[in-house]
Amino acid sequence: MSGGNQQKAIIAREIDKDPDLLVAVQPTRGLDVGAIEYLHSQLVAQRDKGKAVLLVSLELDEVMDVSDRILVMYEGELVGQLDPKTVSVEELGLYMAGAKTGSGSRRSIKRGKKSMNEKTKNALLSIVASLVCIVIGLLVGFIILYCINAENAVDGFTRIIKGGFYLKPKGIGSEIAQSAPLIMTGLSVAFAFKTGLFNIGAAGQYTVGVFGALYFAIILHMPWYVCLLAAMVCGAIWGSSSWYLQSILQRK
Repeated sequence: MSGGNQQKAIIAREIDKDPDLLVAVQPTRGLDVGAIEYLHSQLVAQRDKGKAVLLVSLELDEVMDVSDRILVMYEGELVGQLDPKTVSVEELGLYMAGAKTGSGSRRSIKRGKKSMNEKTKNALLSIVASLVCIVIGLLVGFIILYCINAENAVDGFTRIIKGGFYLKPKGIGSEIAQSAPLIMTGLSVAFAFKTGLFNIGAAGQYTVGVFGALYFAIILHMPWYVCLLAAMVCGAIWGSSSWYLQSILQRK
């Protein structure tokens, strides 16, 4: 079974046991819209039977719609106890981000003692770490270019750094045209995962298939039907390889 179907089976098994306490951690991740609504109705039915239901979720809409009481944790500590009927999504988001805490909580006391110098230090460390990662990535890219073609490595690296501004204004338009499919693909995948339209088991095959189609379209300049076939083949290869590795690990 795929990941989503496995999750449905696990949820059905636990509810069938009729426990006094039901702990559901991210129960709707990877499920479709219909399955999500059915699962929510089952959780509410358990509550109506007098059972205790603890729902742990990062989905604000899910928490607001299903919960009778919301407890927010930040960095391992409870920072607020809220009523979903009165709290807003914005206020709940502030609690989740640690920007707001309940009165008298340990988090609020600690935050009052935390100095501005420590906050500044953490921010600078984050910025420096990001810059170091960028520099390392550029150095690794230059080394790869140099190994492939030493004569044109500097010119190629310069083009990478300048991006679309290397042959402006034509280069800018070309950069936008070539990056648009990647941007739209990323947005579509993010939207699909957010709404639960994709099954967990098909996510990896879909991603590899997209990469295959884009490679054949942008790099090899193949027609659309060839790109479609490439997506199908790449997805099939990825799915079969994962199954093959899983079977080997199970045997061992």
